[in-house]
Amino acid sequence: MAKITCEVVKDILPLYVDDVLSSDSRALVEEHLKACDECADRYKNLKANDSFTLKKNEEDRAVIKKIKKKIQTKRVVTALISALCIAALAFGIFYGVVIKESYIPYEESGLKVSGNSLQTNRDYYKSYGMYTPDGTTCFIYMTTTVYTDMKGKGRVITIEDLSDEGRAMKIDDNDDGVTDSALINSKIYYVSEEYSRQMSHGKWQSLTEEEIETLKHNSILVWSAE
Repeated sequence: MAKITCEVVKDILPLYVDDVLSSDSRALVEEHLKACDECADRYKNLKANDSFTLKKNEEDRAVIKKIKKKIQTKRVVTALISALCIAALAFGIFYGVVIKESYIPYEESGLKVSGNSLQTNRDYYKSYGMYTPDGTTCFIYMTTTVYTDMKGKGRVITIEDLSDEGRAMKIDDNDDGVTDSALINSKIYYVSEEYSRQMSHGKWQSLTEEEIETLKHNSILVWSAE
């Protein structure tokens, strides 16, 4: 087998380290390395540097992989937080516009007594009522929402919402869209905003006579049989 010089080996040693030489060329280089200490040392240095470079590249790839994973995780977390914020904002708007009720003052309630019936042509969201234990006195109030006001058509008042299974009032719907309610109570009061909040929090479950008188004093008498 022909021999090669150190200069030739120096040129092709990197190819030998990368294992891209043909079998014949590899055999020539290996034969030369056995006989030449200088080229053998050069090969060892190249091999060591190549291993170091390979290891460093692997470490760099591992670091890059961790960074990518952190970025991906951060993106997912950011997307989730954004989605939650959007959902919270949407719910807040929905609640504020559609669900949140506002007390309607008596002056804006549109309630009026005609004959023996209580009427209103005011659009509203809900009406609430509570009777005294003897069933002769009724306390009422009405609410609206932004959505009800925006669409310009709420619910025509139905006093049956305020009756105890129809016990206190009889409902008759007229063709003109106004609801007439035959008044059977002795008195009907429209509750102030302060007491309407107490009512909405369930603080009217059992009222004493003194509390009833206080409630009457702080409400507007809408109708009385007296």
